[in-house]
Amino acid sequence: MASTYRVQFMDDRDPFAVAFAEPTRPLSFVFEADCPLVNLIDGLQKQLKAPHSTENIALQVTGQCIKSTFMDLDSSIEEQADDLGLIRDSRKTVIIVRTKPSVRVHTIIETLLRAKGKDLRKALFALRRIFKEDQDLVQEFVSAEGLGCLISVGRAADQNHQQYILRALGELLLYLDGMYGVMNSPDTVQWVYSLVSSKFRLVGKTALEILLIFVTFSPETGKENPMLMDATNAVRLADAVQVEDTASGNCL
Repeated sequence: MASTYRVQFMDDRDPFAVAFAEPTRPLSFVFEADCPLVNLIDGLQKQLKAPHSTENIALQVTGQCIKSTFMDLDSSIEEQADDLGLIRDSRKTVIIVRTKPSVRVHTIIETLLRAKGKDLRKALFALRRIFKEDQDLVQEFVSAEGLGCLISVGRAADQNHQQYILRALGELLLYLDGMYGVMNSPDTVQWVYSLVSSKFRLVGKTALEILLIFVTFSPETGKENPMLMDATNAVRLADAVQVEDTASGNCL
C-alpha cells in the first residue's frame, strides 16, 4: 500500500549559508510501501526540482510530535514507520530532501583548513550557528576529526578567530556527542586551558567558562551540574594542565 507525505527540500549544499525549506507550500509525493527509499530519490528530486547531487541526498523527516531524524535510504518507508512515529498520509509530517550530514561536515572542515583572512573569519563566525541549528552535524563533525581541525586552526589564529572557535566549542559541549568528543580529545582540553592565560580578557574568560562546563558535566545525567565537579573530567583537565604547563615551562 502506498502512502502520501508532504515533501520539501533545503539547499544546504553550502553548510555556511542559511537554508530554508522549499517550496514554501510543501508538495505531495507518493511513497511505495515496499520500495527502498533510495529507489524513489530520482522521482522525488525531479518533482521538487531539488539542486542536490543524487549521491549526496539524505531524507529528513520532521513534523508535529516527531523527533527530526534522518531516514534509512536502504529501507522502505513502511519498514521505518513505527520507529519514526509516522502516520500514513499525515499532513503533519514533512519529508525534506537534504545534503548528507557527512558531506556537509567534509565541506566545513575543508573550508576551515583552506580559508584565509575574511573568508576564515566568516566561516568560524558561522560555526556556532551551524551547530545550534543542526545537531545532526555534531556527531559527524566529531567523528570526522573536526575537533583536531579546530585546534589546528586555533593555534595559528588571532584572538578574534580563537574566540569564534571557543564559542563553537561551547555549543558542541551542549550535546552529548560533542561533550564525549571533547572528553576523548586531550588536545582539545589542553588547547582550551592554554587560552585561560590569554592576554585578551574575553578569550581567557570564554576558555574558563568552557572548562567549567566540562568539569561539571555529569555522565550519569548527561547534563551539566554547576554544584558538582565530575571526577573523571577533572582528572582529564588536570592531565591537560600538567602537559600544557610542562610544555610552556610553567610547571611547579
